[in-house]
Amino acid sequence: MRICKKCGEQREDVGICSNCNRERSREYQKKWRLENPEKVKERCKKWRLENPEGHKKYYLENAEKVKEYSKKWRLENLEKHKGKNRKWRLENPEKVKERSREYYLENPEKIKEKNKKYRLENPEKEKEYRTRSRLKKQIGETPPPELVEVKLLINKTKQLCKTLKN
Repeated sequence: MRICKKCGEQREDVGICSNCNRERSREYQKKWRLENPEKVKERCKKWRLENPEGHKKYYLENAEKVKEYSKKWRLENLEKHKGKNRKWRLENPEKVKERSREYYLENPEKIKEKNKKYRLENPEKEKEYRTRSRLKKQIGETPPPELVEVKLLINKTKQLCKTLKN
């Protein structure tokens, strides 16, 4: 019988204590992963390509754990997450358009309610949008911002004149 110098456990075999060796191995692996992030990334990518069902299997078995981790990561890395989303939307405009169309078809009432709320909260922007839209129909192209401003001022003046008459 021998006693491990590190942990004080008694062991029968001659050599390294398995518990201490396991701990030392974990520490080394952690240190290596921190020092070699590119190699770790390559290994993970290679494994995912070779085992496409492995990732799905893990997700199915640990769905709640994965969702919780993802939510926590998003909250801690908000800017990074927004950047990735923005990049994806720029690279996949057709998919974005299709998803928007599908969402609109599946949730017409939600969209109408949201638009109504926006119009009520932003009456000036709504007036500007309608003015720009009318001008676009009249001249056949997108009107310059100066023209929209002038038209808005004219409409505002007309409104003031009506209130003064009454």
